[in-house]
Amino acid sequence: MNIKTTRLTSVLLCTYLFISCKPSNSVAVESEIDNIFSNNWQNADLTNYFLEEEITYQLTPEQLLTLIHANGKKEFRIVPGILDEDIYLKFHAIDKKGAITEEEWAKNTIEVSPIAYLNLLQQKERDTIVENMTDTPYRITIEEARKYKDAWYRKKKEEINEITKVNGERVAYFTLSEELVLHLSNLEIDHINISWGINNTNTLVGVLIPIGKDKIMNREDVYIINTPTSSRYASKKI
Repeated sequence: MNIKTTRLTSVLLCTYLFISCKPSNSVAVESEIDNIFSNNWQNADLTNYFLEEEITYQLTPEQLLTLIHANGKKEFRIVPGILDEDIYLKFHAIDKKGAITEEEWAKNTIEVSPIAYLNLLQQKERDTIVENMTDTPYRITIEEARKYKDAWYRKKKEEINEITKVNGERVAYFTLSEELVLHLSNLEIDHINISWGINNTNTLVGVLIPIGKDKIMNREDVYIINTPTSSRYASKKI
């Protein structure tokens, strides 16, 4: 890619001897990596990143439980970033002071496309809305999920950097409700598939699909994360 981003490997190489002699400074190195992660995302031209083969992300219920059990957590966030020319997702538990009390990384994968999962559900003629959860803002139908994914696949090269903005600034993170995190952590599934979509206001959203332990989608649930925030934050791990 012809995109100038700070490479993690160079940082690790330069700090290797320093860390090995002074382990107590590992926190400072970790903070530097976090800065590279977020700064690359904020400053990169995302055009080429999002025009290549679709990368999706996997997070397990066990990882979500780790966030749920974090001390003093007030909210949960999905934070996109770039390291070594790849986009990654981190999940944070944030306390009332804005500090990161727990962190989990989603696994990057290209195993199965989200559309393939949605097609499987449609073939089974399942409805993703459960009667007593129709007022839940983060639960969506298969048709809605397909609409967001179709809009993502139809995006034009020149639109990408605008799609990833809110109020004129690059999206910094997405907020997750505690209700949703707790719900997903209690599902008897293998992992949650996370991919990108575009909503009705032409803004980047996340589409979450629970995947069963047999690697096949065996639930009726599809969820959307449509709470992007552009304000960059200086949260630190404690």
